[in-house]
Amino acid sequence: MEKIDKFLENLEKYKVSELKDKYVFRISKSYYLRVFLFIAIIAINGIYTYRNIKRLNFILVFLLFLISAYVMYSIYTVLIYKVIVENNKIIVGKNIIPLENIKSLRIINARVGGAKFDTCLELVEEGKKYIIRLNIDEKYKFVSVISKITNVEVK
Repeated sequence: MEKIDKFLENLEKYKVSELKDKYVFRISKSYYLRVFLFIAIIAINGIYTYRNIKRLNFILVFLLFLISAYVMYSIYTVLIYKVIVENNKIIVGKNIIPLENIKSLRIINARVGGAKFDTCLELVEEGKKYIIRLNIDEKYKFVSVISKITNVEVK
């Protein structure tokens, strides 16, 4: 709860007075650093394994190919990730969230796609709930923009 209270406290400093037509938010710098560090460790391990093998067999080549493909896919997904807010909609990849019928905005700690709890924005509309992970740059501005568009206070 302390993390949520601190987030709400910091959110007060980032009130948006005037809305623009379009906002684009990218992954935070610390998230970039963590992902690229993980990818570098995998790549170095793959190169080290390749250099220290006396004979190459089919299974080893196949595993090295899979690791290389995973590293390339990870780099691609991190570099293209963005959250766009325009025309009263949030666009995250192929998902489009309309903001017209949002009844409630809450900051929560949730487990989204992994074992670690992250700070997230929960958008609730009639019968639906959307959760957006706040691992983006300018997360306070993002939440403030959504609150201003929906005319709903963040709790």
